[in-house]
Amino acid sequence: MDTTLPPPIPSNINNFTLAGVIDAEYHIAMNAMGAVSVLLSLHLMYLIKFKTPLASRQYRIGLIVLQLCFLLFDIHWCFLFVPLLTLPYFAMYCTGLLCTTFKVGIHLHMVFMLLLAIETFAWFFICMLQRHQALLPMSSHCLCSPNIFRFFVQDAIEHYTFQALATLSTLFAMIGPVMFISCRLTEQEIQWRLAESPLMRWLLKKPQYLIYSIPMRPILQIVLALLMISVVLFTVACASLMAHTIHIVRRLKLKSGKSKDQSNTAMRNLFIQFLVFACSLLFPAFVFLLRIWVVFDVEIAFVSCQILFASHSLASSLVALLINSNYRRSLVFWKKSKEIKQASTRKITTTTVLTVTSLRSLVAR
Repeated sequence: MDTTLPPPIPSNINNFTLAGVIDAEYHIAMNAMGAVSVLLSLHLMYLIKFKTPLASRQYRIGLIVLQLCFLLFDIHWCFLFVPLLTLPYFAMYCTGLLCTTFKVGIHLHMVFMLLLAIETFAWFFICMLQRHQALLPMSSHCLCSPNIFRFFVQDAIEHYTFQALATLSTLFAMIGPVMFISCRLTEQEIQWRLAESPLMRWLLKKPQYLIYSIPMRPILQIVLALLMISVVLFTVACASLMAHTIHIVRRLKLKSGKSKDQSNTAMRNLFIQFLVFACSLLFPAFVFLLRIWVVFDVEIAFVSCQILFASHSLASSLVALLINSNYRRSLVFWKKSKEIKQASTRKITTTTVLTVTSLRSLVAR
């Protein structure tokens, strides 16, 4: 077997942002954030199940599945996987339980996380599509269209347009992670990569390290492009749904404006939650990709982006809890019930003290 090393691949980057010196602190931060996010997701699933009586059963199931995707991500990323990226060469290692104890390959973790992230985007779109379709039956009360036939044909065309966007996005989402399986380097290629940059050799001491390379695997560029296209398609589809929903709500003339406001508010809240989710993923991804071509050795900024990427489910769940009136009302009711309980306890205590004082005065007489 020819073991001759190939010539070094030209690169304008000669060092790493991370050198593996913050493993313990990063691991503790991931565990703490994952615990908070898991508890918040479970609480939201309870609120969706029991505190949203006006929502349809199908819509509630969609929201619960969405929170379940967040829950799986938190458990896997923050407890079982706990990866640390060390760009510019897409090098990484993990310190989680599955890597250190059960020796599960990090490449399998990455494929699973890509599938889960794209699936979360898909369920956001499904939930928004359900809210959009829930408004279409109300269009039978619409009086602003002079041609009812044209009105229903237009709704049908828009419905199939959104379904086509969903199908296309799902197709790209499935192809990307499947092609990502072929991006793994062989052991000999990893040794070549380590020989090219001796500063990378500290990775040999880390559990389940892995290195990716665009020059050695040009298909990696296609995979990243497909993943970004699927994310952009989902984002465009969700934004189009939101814009069309606003258009439907404005042209409806219902006897009661309450249903109109509730439907519009539910769609708006879900879209805001989606924006927080997308930004929490896309901004760190942009920084990770930018690090390939631009040299900036700000370790805190790079680690902060990784933490932001890992906290997207926590941020999305927290926003959903704060902007949804039903969820806020449940917290207010819980706070008021606690205050009422404390007030009643104080009242009972005061009554008991007064009774004892009265009995003592009677005995003294």
